[in-house]
Amino acid sequence: MPSGTRKSKCTFRRIVAPEHISTSELDTAERLLARFVALAYVGEHPDLFTPTTNEPPSPPTLSSSAVTLVAQTVSAAEVAQYE
Repeated sequence: MPSGTRKSKCTFRRIVAPEHISTSELDTAERLLARFVALAYVGEHPDLFTPTTNEPPSPPTLSSSAVTLVAQTVSAAEVAQYE
């Protein structure tokens, strides 16, 4: 059977509402649609959303050669101003 000759299982109707949709109703509808799309995506790709037991990577440790220490010279006048 050639593609495109099969009858659709669903019938779609387009009806224009007599009243305009308010902004809050439109925002709610968009959030619901986004949730349905997200749930469908999770259903199709469950391996991307399974919890893992891997620990987060630890922060890099700096070697002593990476940090240069400089002796700080402080005069008595500088110390006195903070006393």
